[in-house]
Amino acid sequence: MFVGAMSPIFSAAVGEFLEHYQRDVPVRWSPKDVAAQQEFVNGHVIGCRWLDWSTASAALQLVQAVQAQTFLGTHEKYDALVLAGPIVELIEPSTLFRQAVSPLRPRGKLIGLMPCLRDNSPESRIFAERSALTLWPYYTVEELLEMLCETGWEVDSAASGFIGIGQFNAAVLKDQLGFTGFAKIFKQLAAEGYDPMEVGWGELRFIATLNL
Repeated sequence: MFVGAMSPIFSAAVGEFLEHYQRDVPVRWSPKDVAAQQEFVNGHVIGCRWLDWSTASAALQLVQAVQAQTFLGTHEKYDALVLAGPIVELIEPSTLFRQAVSPLRPRGKLIGLMPCLRDNSPESRIFAERSALTLWPYYTVEELLEMLCETGWEVDSAASGFIGIGQFNAAVLKDQLGFTGFAKIFKQLAAEGYDPMEVGWGELRFIATLNL
């Protein structure tokens, strides 16, 4: 259902990604990773009225809002918003960060889990370049933090940081994912003499408040 709302250039890859996303979750993240994600989110939504943008229905609404170049409006204002799930990989981060402003109260809190790259090592840089050409862009943790600041967010540096997800690289190399887009890029890297295990894959777990 999401494919029609996305650019037709990426519709095949997006469709395959979304078709396999839920099945691929336990392959891309270990049980320990998932438990840590849940603990991170739960620790910051206690006592809050919060909005969940990790769901399929929220993702569809976001895609439609982005394609229509409008903001996703809500009748209510929330204390916190959780930004995670497939949508954080498919929509430009700056766009998501701007969209997240309107549902929140002043000084509202954005809780994010965003796949990204540790740095601009040769392997990570080439992965990012190939992904932007054939799938969708991925960014370094530093670039995501810059985007947050540029879109009016104040990051809680003590509660935020990059977490390496080593299981991802191994799962891609072993062809354990239903989605094949990552494996194609890893095979290109290996053919060019790079070690795909050196791709600095992980996620930025962050807490940010509206600095407006």
